[in-house]
This record gives sequence, structure tokens and C-alpha cells, in this order.
Amino acid sequence: MNPIILGLDIGGANLKAYDSTGRAEVVPFELFRNPDHLADEVRGLAARMATPSAVVVTMTAELCDCFESLREGVLRIVSSLESIYQPGILRIWGVDGAFHTTTTIRNEPALAAASNWKALGDCMAAEHFADSSGLVIDIGSTTTDILAVSNGKLISDSRTDLDRLQSSELVYLGTLRTPLCAVVDEFKFRGRKTPVMRELFATVGDVYWTLGELVDAPEYLGTANGRPGTRGESRNRLARMLGLDFEHFTEAEATDLAAQADKQIVRILEKAVATVSGKLPGSKPERIVVSGSGAFLARKIAEKVVPADRIIDLESIWGPEKTSAACAVAIVRLAAEKLKV
Repeated sequence: MNPIILGLDIGGANLKAYDSTGRAEVVPFELFRNPDHLADEVRGLAARMATPSAVVVTMTAELCDCFESLREGVLRIVSSLESIYQPGILRIWGVDGAFHTTTTIRNEPALAAASNWKALGDCMAAEHFADSSGLVIDIGSTTTDILAVSNGKLISDSRTDLDRLQSSELVYLGTLRTPLCAVVDEFKFRGRKTPVMRELFATVGDVYWTLGELVDAPEYLGTANGRPGTRGESRNRLARMLGLDFEHFTEAEATDLAAQADKQIVRILEKAVATVSGKLPGSKPERIVVSGSGAFLARKIAEKVVPADRIIDLESIWGPEKTSAACAVAIVRLAAEKLKV
């Protein structure tokens, strides 16, 4: 029997896990609200996975503002993991494209910070771009990663989130948690240009619940007002953006506002895609891999760049559970090649 590798992707809003038996799971956990509960949450998640011989980890949660610094965030996450697993079986993925012991990461915390994009890029480059060039567009609840890949290699000089923001490889825009007022300045409403209220009244999730591109999630309460993530509730949240409520805001108006917001979201991401494409031979992708919980949006953008038959939807290959935990899957696949387990 092959040894079991468990991959963990520790984010600020979600914990993602995948083990080499094929089980994947995503658990909402707002670490920025409860950093002291991280070990308990990971322990509960791990209990539902196969018992591992090795645990490989990538992270982005160190950026949470419950930590005074990125260094503190990385060290707190490592300490939480060491309270669950023997350090000898833990390996932390680094932005240098290698796995490291926890001792190394304690000495060089910057190696581990915001490293999951590198895992996904390296994995996709090897598996889907061995003899071609293109992009990986991974859209999650909070962020979008746009990665240039060519001939089996990730094309990026980035080592930090700042590098990636400046290169357009990272767009802090997702399909669920992004405040809508950070995306849209105004709507055309009842025949007039109308500025939005710059308050956390609605998020991008409300746009896509309204448009039917996100499935209603009554159990999800991480919305702007703490009420369920459904189309009906989204109508009221969108209304608040214009100082209204559902009694004075029709379903048709909600749909129209959501469509306007979607166009702006697509424009923002198209601009970033064009910038990253400039790194490719000929500045044009031959194919595009789309992934993440926002793959529906990634596909919409990809279709404007390449023919539909040159778009690879990772969900069609991996299935929805694994695709939602794509970075955890990627580090397990990389570990199977790079580590002796």
C-alpha cells in the first residue's frame, strides 16, 4: 500500500484538505475571527481524512490582520500544526517551489507566506502545458490567481503578494466575499447614474446568487448582514447599496444591478488577464485552465481570449470537490514527485 499524503491549504476564510486516497474537503473557517481555534478546526478536518504518513501544507492565512505581522502569522500556523502532527512528518510548501521542514520555516517564515498559488501553477504547468503555453485562472471566494505557464514551467518572478498584485497575477476579487462597493462605484438605476453607498451592505456573492451562477446556500452566513446566502436575501442586500430595501426594490431591478456589477467584475479581470498574457510567447495563450469555486466566472473570461475547445475546466477532470480544494490537491501531487514518503 502506498503511503498516504495529506495536503492542507490554510486560508483566512476556508480550510481545504485533500489526501492521496482521493478525498477532498473544504471547510469554511474565518481564522481572522478565531485564530486560537485553528488547531481545533484542523484537527476536526483531519479526523475525516485518511491517516497520513506525511502532511504537506501551504498557506495564505498569515495575512489575516489578527496577526501583527506576516511572520507572526506563519509561526502561529506552524505552531498549530505541530500541536496536531509530529514535526517529522510535516513539510511546508515554499514560494521557492520546494518543501521545507518546520525548522526551516521558523527560521525563514517568508518562504511559506502566500505560497499556494505557486503549487497550483507548478502542478498545472507540468500536467497541462508540457508542450504549450497559456494561463491558469483560478477564482475562489476571495481572490483570483492568473498564472502564465509555458513548456511545463510557471512564468513568474513573484515571491510575495505585493509582487503579485503589481504584476496582476493576484487580483483581490472573488465570487463570494469581496465587498461590492470595492468593485462598483455607481449603477444606472431608474434612468439615472446613482453612486453606491460605500458600506459593507453587499458582496460579490450577492451578484452571483441573484444571477443564479452561485447555488443558494442557506447555511452560509458569512454575508454582509449575516443572513443566508440566497437569491432572496441578496435582493435586500443589493437594495441597501442604494439606500433602499426589498419593499422598494423589485426582483427585476436586483437582476439588472447584478448584471451591471458582473460586467464591471469581468472588465477588471479581463484587464489583469491581458497583462499576464504579455509574459507568454507571442503574448497570447494557446489554452487556458480554469478552476476554483468561481470557475464559472473564469470560463466567461477565458472564452473571450481562446476558443471554447481550448479551455480546460479542471472540474471536468478532477470533479467539483477536488477542484474547490485545488491547491491542496496540487501540493499532494507535487509531494508525490518531490518527497520520499
